[in-house]
Amino acid sequence: MANLCRICENTELVEADVITRICASCRNTLGIVPMPPPRRRPAPCRACNAMRFVRVIPREYSATGSDYVYEQVAPMAATHVPALAQKLLFRGNTVSTPNIKAGLGLLEIYICSSCGAVEWYCQNPEAIPIGPEYMSDVVDYEHATPYR
Repeated sequence: MANLCRICENTELVEADVITRICASCRNTLGIVPMPPPRRRPAPCRACNAMRFVRVIPREYSATGSDYVYEQVAPMAATHVPALAQKLLFRGNTVSTPNIKAGLGLLEIYICSSCGAVEWYCQNPEAIPIGPEYMSDVVDYEHATPYR
């Protein structure tokens, strides 16, 4: 029996797909990427002290039209680089909708299996660009005046 995709059950898997058992077509359609190493340190839940969590990389969907047809699905990210279209003579670049598959700062959530508390974490926060075009800034509490 051939190795079939665990989602569509139609596509025969290539060697690279055997680990996840999800074909390339399903991964692209559903916005599935390899899970990075967990970002949260091993510690009890802040709400109930349980030690078991479900880790999820949430996905975002871009939809268009009145029927809300999903055009792209991708892992949720903290920010996106503005997409620049062709450069027009004497007018500069035109800005188009960012590609949601090219986000920066991959987000992941941890859900406590006991009480349901949710914690958000970000992969590679040092790679997130800062500026109004990314809707990001730095809030540095380390150099603030101490509370007294």
